[in-house]
Amino acid sequence: MSTYFTGRRERDPVKLPFDGGTMTCRIFEYWEDTDNTTTARCGDPGFIEVKRVVGISERDETVLKTHIESMIGVKGFAELKSKIEASVSRAVNFSVEQSTTKTSNFSSPDCGRKTMFVYQLVRDYEFFYSKKFLRWTKTWERTIRERTNVHDFLPDIEELDEICKCDDPIPPANYDGMLVIDMDRISVRAPFRRTSDGIESRVDAELWLIKAADLNNGFSLDISVARLPEMVRLLGEFESDTVPAEFSEYRAPENIPEVPRMVDEGVEALEADEISIDILQDQSGFQEGEL
Repeated sequence: MSTYFTGRRERDPVKLPFDGGTMTCRIFEYWEDTDNTTTARCGDPGFIEVKRVVGISERDETVLKTHIESMIGVKGFAELKSKIEASVSRAVNFSVEQSTTKTSNFSSPDCGRKTMFVYQLVRDYEFFYSKKFLRWTKTWERTIRERTNVHDFLPDIEELDEICKCDDPIPPANYDGMLVIDMDRISVRAPFRRTSDGIESRVDAELWLIKAADLNNGFSLDISVARLPEMVRLLGEFESDTVPAEFSEYRAPENIPEVPRMVDEGVEALEADEISIDILQDQSGFQEGEL
């Protein structure tokens, strides 16, 4: 899945014995800001440009072929790659990187500001070779970096910005936490609050009512691609009109005290086939109604 996390995490290491030696691969993952964050204020339009780079550098491809594949052979390298893919639970792209540019326009709150963040999942593969001889041990290590096709999108919205100098600003809404909508290759994070009808979430320019009472356990739902923010559609490169999504509450790893949850006792948990999304507020040009 593509749920955002902070810091750098390690996957299960991979080992491949061959010819009296061992090739070990340690795998590290982290999210990298695309460094193209854009902010718009006071109802003005904004513009975001993301350079989407997927694959490995030419230098890293040379290292793979001359130092690793040439040593363990084509068959050994295929086995090693297969073990790496099993560790990360998805296909690995060791081809020379390809780049495309994605651009999108967006609106900002009349009295506030909106900043668009796009993160890309990056992996470092640390290869370590070791072989013992009679009196000494030969070792070397190489690091390969893969920019994956997995992204995270966070539209950070502040309803009130003093710079806008609004005479009668609307007080900002209170939220209970951050919702994650995970669609495998791309995720969206959006603030949410619990209501007697389910969950309300501000997904970029839209306010969604998700009729599902139990976010603690998460749930799955097919959603319309057309309703997703434009940058999500561009980066997700969806091949159908709907996409399966996993909904859950985002939990940062920092040691932050948990705020007690105020849950309406009258809300009953819904079955999976009862879950639906209504659009309560729409600023994207669609008509209001069920998703």
